Amino acid sequence: MHHRAFMLQPQLPVDGLPAAAFFDEKYGGREPRENVFARVAELGAAVGIAFDFASMPKAPHTGLAHRALLLYDGDCRQPRVLQGLYSACFEQGRDITDLRTVADVTSAASGDEVGDVRDWLTRREAKARLDADILEARRLGLNAVPTVVADGTIAVQGAQPPSVVSRLVAQARELLLASA
Repeated sequence: MHHRAFMLQPQLPVDGLPAAAFFDEKYGGREPRENVFARVAELGAAVGIAFDFASMPKAPHTGLAHRALLLYDGDCRQPRVLQGLYSACFEQGRDITDLRTVADVTSAASGDEVGDVRDWLTRREAKARLDADILEARRLGLNAVPTVVADGTIAVQGAQPPSVVSRLVAQARELLLASA
């Protein structure tokens, strides 16, 4: 399994925007925003995620976080890094547009030296790989998260019940067995 980049809000500046104002505009004001966040927090709590949207300082541009994940593409540590970044942003209210924060979280989750991670995050290669990932998402016609792609052709987009994802995995398995 590979986590690929997809920018939900690519128009955000790289240092993000103040969260409350951004989400008020997106959801139509404070009350609708709080209703949406309350529902998401309720669903998250049911699966052990302690969303704390009130502590988020910014609506983040996620470019640095995606670059961190690309460092671990194909590596068994990638899910730990992803979990660490999600937790930092959504549960701990940490600023994932900040190079130091992303490097610290990534280092803690991966076991790599923070300086090595910081070096990767600032490399042109990291930006180029992120740009390539985003272009691939466009080529595939992706427009929602999460999206699951199997065999480069079958996709399920948006939040789906486990039964839908299970059917996708079964279809992918059948395709693999048929081509073997």
